[in-house]
Amino acid sequence: RLLHYPAVPRPQDQEQEIVRGAVHTDFGTLTLLTQDSVGGLRAQRLDGQWVHVSPVDNSIVVNVGDMLQRWSNDTLRATPHQVVELSSNDDGTMIPERFSIAFFCNANKNVMLHCLQHCQSEAPKYSPIKAHDYLIRRLSETISKEASA
Repeated sequence: RLLHYPAVPRPQDQEQEIVRGAVHTDFGTLTLLTQDSVGGLRAQRLDGQWVHVSPVDNSIVVNVGDMLQRWSNDTLRATPHQVVELSSNDDGTMIPERFSIAFFCNANKNVMLHCLQHCQSEAPKYSPIKAHDYLIRRLSETISKEASA
């Protein structure tokens, strides 16, 4: 998916950073992301601290998604992330446009998401569910949240 965050005027009374993409985790197994030089991607570490994911030429950011977290019984954790504004044009009046490309890797729709055998040092934390049913449930939750906002 090609993601475009258009250039927008900077609010004059804005003292805090501007959030351009809300905090979320990706629903699938892995997300592969390339980003332009503008930057703005921020990820949350396991200790809760937010870190900026600076653009690196010819690189790909790999995010663990919710499905892989379920398969691994939380051994691998889905990466909470968001997009924030980090830079402005020379006179500070505009927030520059930003581009990124995300490739969302998902399980086949009929695959069961259940705790993998090698990740069962603890009891499974999630009930088994088909990948398609899980994706539909997560999308429905997102739509419900947006409708009530």
